[in-house]
Amino acid sequence: MAFGQYLRRVREEKGATLTEVARKVDVSIAYLSRIERERENPPPDRLLMSIARALGAGRRFVWRGAATTARSASAHPAGYRSVSAAVGRRRAVSIDVAYPHDATSYDPRPIKAHQIWSVAEQVRRQLTPRPQMPCLDLGRLTRSGQKLRVNGVEYATHLDFERTVFDGRGREALGVTEADPAVPGAVLISLNGAVIGDRDYLKRSTLAHELGRALFDGPSMIRQAGKPAFALVTPNEQHLVSARRG
Repeated sequence: MAFGQYLRRVREEKGATLTEVARKVDVSIAYLSRIERERENPPPDRLLMSIARALGAGRRFVWRGAATTARSASAHPAGYRSVSAAVGRRRAVSIDVAYPHDATSYDPRPIKAHQIWSVAEQVRRQLTPRPQMPCLDLGRLTRSGQKLRVNGVEYATHLDFERTVFDGRGREALGVTEADPAVPGAVLISLNGAVIGDRDYLKRSTLAHELGRALFDGPSMIRQAGKPAFALVTPNEQHLVSARRG
């Protein structure tokens, strides 16, 4: 059994939720979810020890994690740091939008460009406290997270900007928007900080792209709670033109 699967099994046996463990060890919910789903390399030793303490797990858990980590020597690039779990506990930015959708599946109906721009304007007005501000306030987003209400469906988003992101085939990607049955009522957004680096334009465009997915695909993701997790992947800088399922 792979380490991520083992971690999820131990956590569930201990009766702990993924959200509880992430907050105890001070990492993002999205990151811990990706570890459990084998979308992320095993954690470094210090985080492994923190997870073990949070779960009350014994030496066998630590040894197994350490052995797996040793086989993934490049588990975390230089400069690795976690996104504080405090992000998820601060006052959330609330976004409330509506657009034409199927009443059963909650999938969006075919809409024209001007309708998409209308949704974007709804979001911008709620995210940007100063109307004259031309760019999204990334600091406000990362500090607060989001609480969404889309076509009457309420859910949260959890953000992680700091780690390498891979698709389902192990290929590196710029970003991903995911749903995980272990985190009910939430959509998980991760950006590849190692690749994006200091390119502010790329961080903003990729975040806007993933946030769009959370808004247009989030309601149907949430309604599939209990089904296997799935992801929408942004593979490269062509993400404003094309994307693929991962």
